[in-house]
Amino acid sequence: MKKVIVALLAVICSHSAFAQKAEMEKVDIKMKSFPSKPLPLEIKRYHYRVLNSTPLPLPQKEAVDGYVRLDGFEFSPTSPDVIVLVYLDKYDQTLTTAAVKGMNETKYAYVIKSSLNVRLSLLTGDSRFEFYQTSTLLKPKATQYHYQSSTTYATEAAATEAGNKDESMLAAAKRECMNSTFFGIQQYLKYTHGYPTDEITIPVWSMKAKSFDYSEMDQAQTKAMDGLKSYSANGLNDENRKLFQEAIAIWEKVLLEFNPDDKKSKINVKNVGALYANLALTHNWLINDNEATRYLTMLSESRGSSWSDMIGEIVNDGIKGRQQDLKRKSNALVIEKIKSPYYVSPDFVVNKHAHRISAIQKSNSFSKKLPDERRYFEYLDNGLLSRTYTENYNPSTKGWEKRRDVHTIKYDHDLNIMYVYGEKSSTVPLYTRKFKNGKLVSQMSQRSANDSSVVKFYYNAAGQLERYVCDPHLKTPKAEVKYSYANDKLIRKEVLTEEGGQLKIDFKEEYVWSGNKLTTKTRFTLDKATGKYPEKGMGERYEYDAKGFLAVLGSGYETQTFGADDHGNIIECHTRSDDGSSNHKTYVWEPLSGNAIQYTTEVSSYIGPEKYPAFY
Repeated sequence: MKKVIVALLAVICSHSAFAQKAEMEKVDIKMKSFPSKPLPLEIKRYHYRVLNSTPLPLPQKEAVDGYVRLDGFEFSPTSPDVIVLVYLDKYDQTLTTAAVKGMNETKYAYVIKSSLNVRLSLLTGDSRFEFYQTSTLLKPKATQYHYQSSTTYATEAAATEAGNKDESMLAAAKRECMNSTFFGIQQYLKYTHGYPTDEITIPVWSMKAKSFDYSEMDQAQTKAMDGLKSYSANGLNDENRKLFQEAIAIWEKVLLEFNPDDKKSKINVKNVGALYANLALTHNWLINDNEATRYLTMLSESRGSSWSDMIGEIVNDGIKGRQQDLKRKSNALVIEKIKSPYYVSPDFVVNKHAHRISAIQKSNSFSKKLPDERRYFEYLDNGLLSRTYTENYNPSTKGWEKRRDVHTIKYDHDLNIMYVYGEKSSTVPLYTRKFKNGKLVSQMSQRSANDSSVVKFYYNAAGQLERYVCDPHLKTPKAEVKYSYANDKLIRKEVLTEEGGQLKIDFKEEYVWSGNKLTTKTRFTLDKATGKYPEKGMGERYEYDAKGFLAVLGSGYETQTFGADDHGNIIECHTRSDDGSSNHKTYVWEPLSGNAIQYTTEVSSYIGPEKYPAFY
């Protein structure tokens, strides 16, 4: 039940000159509620997923488990029929002032306001479809936090300064906003989609007056209360049904003595509302919906109309819930089911990452501290890469501008295909990539209507890339790349190109490892005249820092120095060439918070240190 009937616990009939009044007793019962938006009958188990794109930390997992739940359903992380998706974004926090008027002067308090944008979705177990449309919390206040300082200040400037210095309260605003949000989520799910059992207080009335005998009303009150106690423990059964029916018989008999024109009658206009309330509620327990509705209407037209809204919530919600549940059990209830924007085909799943790339920024060639350009990465709510583009930095305006090299990525989940469109190819994709079991299996490049190529990828039983074959197009001959492994580590790569109608080895690369660390990669180009490889090839060396993260990649013509964060993500790369030129790049990563399951489609044929989509 959505509300405990507190107002009903007051005396509902005022005293009259004849000392005639309603006497109320209270019974605490447990009562199951029905959802306003039920789920299909086949839904038995649920799990949840939280996508948090805000800088705020989530509550502890145990707390989230209690907040994001569907009452009446089994919690099942491994085999859910429905997934409750909570998407948190657009956190706002503002600091303002409020005038506080005193006896002789006006002072100012600082006010901290914080809010979250929250979307809720109920997805099928595979996230392919969504029940109902994506929902927002019905009460915006549920996702807001408001704090006003108790200390006041002489000026607005002083109040603002104090607010900016109150770091503990600024932090508390973030924490309390998140806690308030999850409590709102709990309440929304509880009554919109769940079947909660609430403890509510139910009133039952008798009458009292010196001039009349209301002993039969007392008997009815006792019977109804005993019936409610049994109903709370066991649901509707023969025992409490009999008690309810006996109480109703007494009340309806007494109701015959109602005389609206005589204030001195045993049942008059001042106390008849108590009888209507008793009858409406008790018929509701017996699922006599027509009678419950009839007495509820009479209650609303009596002097007890101030209570009718609250009793009406019990009666009307019960009737509607039972009707919906009956249709649901007979599969006659129309439950909206639409294609989910959060669905990700399992074939697109590459890895679960703790972080994802947000931007790759190149520094100004004259000043390492000034940026020059950056490659920016955008993602869909479901975690798939959606767009990349390059922006130039304008030192005079200190802003990013002149967006170029825009790639837009779209997906066909049914065919497990990813399409990459360029700025000038909104209808014909530059690349068409097909995935299977998280691995790229083919890629078609479309340079023009008459110039295209297809690359097919093949994997061994361990899931390692074994080879890929490039079909010829106008500018490039047919080619094949082969990979060899030992102890699950790449040891050789051979590149074959077409020559005279046959595939022949062009060059090979050999990899040397120390434990799990790649130490050298050496390229040997085949001498076509002798058919032999040279004794020495072009090598690259890999060096690592004390934490085991890549620190240096050196080759015969340039050296790259890397810096990594505590998670092993590369955050900077300084490249210095033998001719003295150099450039500096920084990498920006986004943390994936909470228990968010994120998917990426990072694909690269490059075996090396960089952890971003190399083809962009």
